Amino acid sequence: MIKQLKINWLLIIVILAAVVRFPVGVELRAGLELNVRLAIILILAIWICSNVNLWAGLFLILSVFSSIVPWFVLTGFKELQTIPSYLALDWVVLGCLLLSLISKGDIPDNNIYVVLGIIAVLNIGFLFCQRIGVDPYTIFGMKGGYSPVGMMTNRNEVSATIALCGPVFFKKKAFLFFIPMLLAGLYLSKSLNGMVGFLSILIILFMFKFNGDFKGLFFILVLSVGCGLIYYDIIYGGGESFRARLYIWKRSISIMWQNQPFLGFGLGNWSLINSYAVKNDAYNTAASWTRVHNSFIHAYIEMGIGFIVILFGYFAQIIKNIKFSIPVLALGPIIVCCSTNSLFRMNAINGMIVIIWLALLNRRINGSSV
Repeated sequence: MIKQLKINWLLIIVILAAVVRFPVGVELRAGLELNVRLAIILILAIWICSNVNLWAGLFLILSVFSSIVPWFVLTGFKELQTIPSYLALDWVVLGCLLLSLISKGDIPDNNIYVVLGIIAVLNIGFLFCQRIGVDPYTIFGMKGGYSPVGMMTNRNEVSATIALCGPVFFKKKAFLFFIPMLLAGLYLSKSLNGMVGFLSILIILFMFKFNGDFKGLFFILVLSVGCGLIYYDIIYGGGESFRARLYIWKRSISIMWQNQPFLGFGLGNWSLINSYAVKNDAYNTAASWTRVHNSFIHAYIEMGIGFIVILFGYFAQIIKNIKFSIPVLALGPIIVCCSTNSLFRMNAINGMIVIIWLALLNRRINGSSV
């Protein structure tokens, strides 16, 4: 009762604040529209905090803050918001709405597993057709990919898609038939990204299923060999791409620490760092990269230390309530793929898949699986 009363008063305050326009940086009518927009988003955030997931709601609140304050400070309190920040906030809102709808909705988990499985199988089918020289997209007069990319735009993305959908195939009935297909798809993608994600699924499965069992020794051996092969490929195969990523990560964080280490550069404003990082001494291949290729670093650069706090808080909540389930297996490829790609900025489909898994995981945390 007391908690609900506090929330009601908070909502009233937010609604009242919506009629007070910002004193600088925005024309009168535009300022009022901005206030109302942000107030409605904050109301949604408060509801998510109270009814869906505390950390998801706090993330939306931080997104509102990061879409305004960092840029306002960076410009000497003259400009409130960039167009990229405005658009990025819309995407955050859509993601939070999807998380809320699935978390609180009554769509059965198994139905969602089927949908994710279909997405993976379709991409694997497209990859196979493209490998033999037949691109299904061109049949319909659409532009095909430059290399086998499935239904995505590059091989790293399709590899991540297959890995992110992979946990659904670890249901007992589907395991024998679909796992070989999954591995074939990851091989056809020719990207290490998905393979590492698949190994992470096996590691989590091992932690829950083979703990204290002698079978685990063989499992560890297989994983060790797999990790060794991956390491070899990174150093002697795709090493240049990996080193370019490392450069972008270190250079971006360095620039941030020289400017706004706590606030970040503002939601959606990575382009500010990108243009600076590639101006003089960046890798040539990095010159065309408009994303950080690491979702965690990307978010930290734009949203500052607040994102790190929310990220740790969210994972602490998961660890505290974790029990084995199919959505728990998805944590592996989520962490791996978010560490090697800017999923939510580069590929909205993969970002959507991550949010779906987080929503299913949230159902387990709240004890409301369907």
